[in-house]
Amino acid sequence: MTIELTASLAASIVSALLGLAALWTKRGSLLHRIFALGMLTFALEQAALFVSLYTADSGTAALSLRLGLAALAFSPSLWLAFTLAFGQHQERRKLGRGWLTLLASVSLASLALVLMPGFVAGSPDFQPPVNWVISLGWPGKIYFSILLLMSTLIIAGLERTLFSAPGHVRWQLRSLVLGLVGIFACRIYTASNAILFAQKDTQIEAVNSLVLMLAGFFILFGMRRSGVLDLDVYISHTLPHRSVAVMAVAIYLVAAALAVQFSNYFEQVPYLPAILVPATFLVLLAAFLSDRLRQGLSLFISRRFKRPLYAYRDVWRSFTLQTAAVVDRPQLSRTVVQIVSETLQALSVTIWRVSSDAGRADLEASTALTYFEGQQYASRRLPFQILLAGMSRQEGGIDLHQGRQPWCRRLRREHARWMEQAMIRYCFPMRARGDLLALLTLEGRAGDRPLSEEDYDLLTVICDQTAAQMLNIELSQRLRQAKEMEVFQNMSAFFIHDLKNLGSRLALTADNLPKYFDNPEFRQDATRVMQRSVEKIKTFCRRLSTLQKGGTDRQRSDLNALLERVAGELRGTLGVSLQTELSPLPPVMMDPEQIHSVASNLLINAAQASNQGSPVCLSSRVQNGAVEFAVRDEGCGMSREFLRDRLFRPFETTKKEGMGIGLYQSKLIVEAHAGQIEVDSQEGQGTTFRVQLPAADEKEAQQ
Repeated sequence: MTIELTASLAASIVSALLGLAALWTKRGSLLHRIFALGMLTFALEQAALFVSLYTADSGTAALSLRLGLAALAFSPSLWLAFTLAFGQHQERRKLGRGWLTLLASVSLASLALVLMPGFVAGSPDFQPPVNWVISLGWPGKIYFSILLLMSTLIIAGLERTLFSAPGHVRWQLRSLVLGLVGIFACRIYTASNAILFAQKDTQIEAVNSLVLMLAGFFILFGMRRSGVLDLDVYISHTLPHRSVAVMAVAIYLVAAALAVQFSNYFEQVPYLPAILVPATFLVLLAAFLSDRLRQGLSLFISRRFKRPLYAYRDVWRSFTLQTAAVVDRPQLSRTVVQIVSETLQALSVTIWRVSSDAGRADLEASTALTYFEGQQYASRRLPFQILLAGMSRQEGGIDLHQGRQPWCRRLRREHARWMEQAMIRYCFPMRARGDLLALLTLEGRAGDRPLSEEDYDLLTVICDQTAAQMLNIELSQRLRQAKEMEVFQNMSAFFIHDLKNLGSRLALTADNLPKYFDNPEFRQDATRVMQRSVEKIKTFCRRLSTLQKGGTDRQRSDLNALLERVAGELRGTLGVSLQTELSPLPPVMMDPEQIHSVASNLLINAAQASNQGSPVCLSSRVQNGAVEFAVRDEGCGMSREFLRDRLFRPFETTKKEGMGIGLYQSKLIVEAHAGQIEVDSQEGQGTTFRVQLPAADEKEAQQ
């Protein structure tokens, strides 16, 4: 027997055995059945090729070859169905009625082309010792064109599955996928040869037999390594748009056409196309499988041959103008997320502030999430620990849906729901002086368009610039706080001096008490001195409150009851009408004494700012999952400049005799309770202070 006969017979037997092995491994699996049917079509085609090579009768040879091609007509559809389902449980729904109808239509159309009288143009030409050459009509060219196109799609799908698999699973899939890719790469070669030369040459078709026989061992080894075909792989939705296989096949077809034209000048070398074309394909495939080459080529094309997506001068000028005068980090973050959202048409842009605690982040600004929603997602420590640990080593942005790093795969595998709720897909680090200050995350864009290389470059520059401004703001705040603490220490010295004077007066009174105790006027004066001294001491103690001592004594409390107690204590002393509008509230984890101090301070300030006869309103409600109480007055209000630059800073006040300590202290207390305090005010129209505190969850309630 010749090599061609031996190869076709061996390939037929190997294909049939692989199909039976797949069925025996897992009989009830749809994927295994599709695999078995696909291998059976190869077995029938190779058996028909064996018969055509074995016979010397042209009629029998032509009939055998057409029967083999008729069996092969079903192969591309079966293998494309296999590719859609292979390694991707979540995408097997694609094998629905629509896909099955389309694939069946392609198979029947291919079969109809084979059976058409014009498929073969003339009788087969025998070339000793066993070679048959069949000229193809236009149906034959269309048939092989369909085979070429379907083979390309199959290779692209297998490539997508292999490159999207995590490390261990990719190791399991590699041999199996390489075997199948080799089979269909060879089919592309023989199909393109049949199209270019308008003939089917059994000597060239014997290449399919050799490749199929060798690929069978790869497939068998791969099935033994993975055990079953039903593996689960997270599949990228953008990989088909960047497929190496599609690019390699396209360039290969151009090279094949050039090789055929080139061979016309070298007729003395009849097999020159058969040598040049496969060599060209293999060289291209090896080159494009290099990740470094693919990245470099993509960047080279996008930066030198594509029109820029953005007018960078205008974008950067707008960014600079909007952020240059910002001296507050939260305001800077709010400005940046708005700029990014408008520039990239991003639906959700969020900046997460990285805490000094390892694995901790807090929402700083977002175009889609509220503060308490962000804090709820940030409270999930494990996913943020994974994200921060990964991004601390990441250079530039990353698509978390496609990242191949182990931490990316772990996030997708264990915390996919959290990523969806927190609207995190793309993530960019914000670094300054080597420290990770924040993370910028994006979830989606209008039209669900992925980020391009230019988008990545633009966002990287924005993040670097924003991080530098954050660092400058932080350093400025530290300098300002140092100056404020210096002033605070000076003020503390004044308090100590006053306390010393009070002590001197009390000491003098105590010294004279035995001597003038029987004098009624002295007793009255002594009583007044002690009462006033005690009140002053209490005032000093309140100004230097427990926050300076550190910590809060938080316990499960009824906020409404506390507010009613505060209102009852102050109602007769405020000098204005006090109204209460308290709604039912869940329990709150708080330090009752400190929150009592906040509510009292806000009510006293509101009363002092109110016009004569205008009421002060104390209200409570549940807002965005948080507990909120508000103090509203109809007094003089505050200017925008004071709200922006001076409110909540120590020793800043609009009252003539005020010290500017109360609001500063209240803000520290609220932030120590993981809450926030907000203010709305207009000059001449009054002021509203709102204090939001997190409700007690079940774990905190049980502690």
